[in-house]
Amino acid sequence: MINSTILVGEQIILKNISEFDVTQNYINWLLDPHINCYLDLRWEQHTIRSVKEYISFLNKSENNEIFGLFSKSNNEHIGNLKIGLISHINLTAEIGLLIGEKSYWNRNIATEAIFLATNYAFNVLKLNKLHAFVYEYNIGSLKIFMKNGYKVVGTYKKHVRFENSFIDLILVEKLSENII
Repeated sequence: MINSTILVGEQIILKNISEFDVTQNYINWLLDPHINCYLDLRWEQHTIRSVKEYISFLNKSENNEIFGLFSKSNNEHIGNLKIGLISHINLTAEIGLLIGEKSYWNRNIATEAIFLATNYAFNVLKLNKLHAFVYEYNIGSLKIFMKNGYKVVGTYKKHVRFENSFIDLILVEKLSENII
């Protein structure tokens, strides 16, 4: 069930992606330890086929939306954002982001993407709450969520394997302004 949602910001466009958007460059992001170091998917081997199947699965699901982040200036696919595990009963979901193109890092792209997706989740999907999990060393990601009004609500101590040890996983969340 692929939508045709398009969210336009100052620097980026978020639009639903399909398996046709899966390229070798996209796979390279998932395989690059510098890019994927804070993602659970870093433990998996990815191929064009496996990622196309994953995107197809998400698009058929009523509980997930996957967006590609595209540069507004040249339409380059630079990352992805997922609103997933949507509970239509509790009106909650998890949000996650990957900026795969390193040349777009530190340019407020992620902040803009979270802003656009959060507004979409609350105003279009009518969700009550979004949450995200942030590795304790991923200070940049934590700052991005905080800039967008998310609050730290908990910490899972020594919850994820990172390099040769276990580190904390920080839970952030934001409630809709339009609470039912």
